[in-house]
Amino acid sequence: MSNFFKDKTALITGASMGLGADIARLLAASGCHLILVARSEDKLIQLQQQLSEQHQVSINILVVDLAVKEAAEDVFQFVQDNVLTKGKALDLLVNNAGLGKTGPFADMDWQQDEQMLNLNIRSLVHLTRLFLPSMLEHKQGRILNVASMVGFQPTPNFTTYAATKAFVLNFSEALNVELSGSGVKVSALCPGTIDTPFWQVASKKDNWFRNLSKMDSMIVAKAAVKVLEQGSSSRVVGLANKVLVLSSRILPRKLYAIVSGFLLKE
Repeated sequence: MSNFFKDKTALITGASMGLGADIARLLAASGCHLILVARSEDKLIQLQQQLSEQHQVSINILVVDLAVKEAAEDVFQFVQDNVLTKGKALDLLVNNAGLGKTGPFADMDWQQDEQMLNLNIRSLVHLTRLFLPSMLEHKQGRILNVASMVGFQPTPNFTTYAATKAFVLNFSEALNVELSGSGVKVSALCPGTIDTPFWQVASKKDNWFRNLSKMDSMIVAKAAVKVLEQGSSSRVVGLANKVLVLSSRILPRKLYAIVSGFLLKE
């Protein structure tokens, strides 16, 4: 395994389970020190104990709801006060936390949509803005933003979530070009359906397409770690997902919106 991550420090949001936890496992195994952020204290403590026993790295945890307006500043202050030595920059920022909900937009609960916007967009942008200056000062750093393949096209019945991921994709790719030559790389990871608890919250029932295209979380995590190391601008994970994204660039957008809506219909 590469020595790229050894003795670096990474902050991972949404780290208590699923993709975030698997990324944490891979980075810890590579000798990377971790700051794990999520809402579930029990799961964070369990993961902290597990990784501390297996690997000789320091692991800090912070229980916080990133959908809350002031949460990003709380995370930043915690890192500055408790983790990094004075003048040191965070090496790796993994904005993985996200929330989704399927169903007709008109039937969605506004508070849930607002929470999704705050978590998927606001906290991601705010954390990036808070940690970026010190990365630029030290002329090194990696930021990985977890987007989605649905960020490439309008997706009925997943309307708000897909739109937030389109924002994350465009934000990440644009910022990566903006920072060219600075030593800081920003990447967007674009997986499809992952076999994690995400869909237990997002959807009332299973869907044939999601079941057919579902990927193992650890496989996606390995792709995420590879993207972090390489500093790629964006990466679609999975052959079938790459084909779908390519077809979205060929078909008329209205037609593809109909197709993507059909594929996600419950």
